[in-house]
Amino acid sequence: MIIFTLKRISITFIFFLTACAELEQNQYFSPNAQPYNDFTATINRDVVSIRSEISKLLRQDFAIKDLSSEGNTMFGQINLANTSLYVDCGMMNNEIYVDYIDRIFESSLKANLVIKLKETNQNATSASLDISYTFISLESGTTWEFSSNKTASIWVATPAEGALPQRECLSKHILEESLISKIRDL
Repeated sequence: MIIFTLKRISITFIFFLTACAELEQNQYFSPNAQPYNDFTATINRDVVSIRSEISKLLRQDFAIKDLSSEGNTMFGQINLANTSLYVDCGMMNNEIYVDYIDRIFESSLKANLVIKLKETNQNATSASLDISYTFISLESGTTWEFSSNKTASIWVATPAEGALPQRECLSKHILEESLISKIRDL
């Protein structure tokens, strides 16, 4: 009887150790929140010349082909490679989550730019920038949509075994800071 009980305790102990090891293998860690940033610039030039210069900048430095505008608002889209450079969706175990998604399912990242120009006087223009990101897990179809200062929080339908099903994604502000810096230098 004692041997049977010891075997049962041993099997139960091994089961719990194995279960705990599985949980440790699939741990998701949320990204650290980014502070709110106001991506604006004031340029000491008129709105018409600034709009023209920004158009050139976007086409040359950022390879935007489909650039459009409505009045003093400009729109463009960039397909970004190297997702982990631009967005942070946390970590899965010891791997950057967006790299994990790309390795397992393949992925894509698009950035939709909105640049609003406002003439503050005859010789000064204010430019404000917002970028909306769309990160897609191609095989599963899971889509995260978030913007420069707003995170995405979604539930994944089939999380890795032992991992929490909620994921968060946010911008690292790399693209925003690069673009607004170049606009300031116009």
